[in-house]
Amino acid sequence: MARGQLIALSNPISAAREAEFNKWYNEVHIPELVGFDGFESATRYRVSAQGLPEKATPEFRYVAVYEIADMDKAMKAMAAGAANLSHTDASGERGVAALAHVTFQKSN
Repeated sequence: MARGQLIALSNPISAAREAEFNKWYNEVHIPELVGFDGFESATRYRVSAQGLPEKATPEFRYVAVYEIADMDKAMKAMAAGAANLSHTDASGERGVAALAHVTFQKSN
């Protein structure tokens, strides 16, 4: 059983629909994913341009970090349930723009 994190980067489709996007993400999408076997919790962040070079704009405005107790179980559950996940058209045209997972191993 490998612990890990799933990291998702995303954007709303427009500033006018940002509140709708955030409501769906926080109240629908995160509970759906955290409901899968192997998932424990999730935290979302709004990306800040602070510290970036002047006029630089982050490509993605939101980051969700999912804590996973059992990476194999979580990935299998997510793959099996992906067709049943809800979607919103308030999400950017690429939806969740990037998805990665990392696993942790105890160091000696």
